[in-house]
Amino acid sequence: EIADAYNNRGLARYRQVDFAEAIDDFTQAIKFSPHLAAAYYNRGLIHYRLGRFSTAIEDMDRALSLQPSFESAKLCKQQALRDLTMS
Repeated sequence: EIADAYNNRGLARYRQVDFAEAIDDFTQAIKFSPHLAAAYYNRGLIHYRLGRFSTAIEDMDRALSLQPSFESAKLCKQQALRDLTMS
């Protein structure tokens, strides 16, 4: 599926610390498959690493609305909320 291909390429770019391109890939994955929780999580993780806590929380919320048992998204959201209140 096209969405999975974009998500996988985004992960590869994330590992190469090419965050801008990875965000673009995750966004494309979401466009092709708006119910792909992993793409929201992956994009949110980059936003978190870049200090964009509010945007990260939005992506984690979307991932959790699609997959409520997504533990990594829960943890990332909790940390982003803590960091947002500290900034």
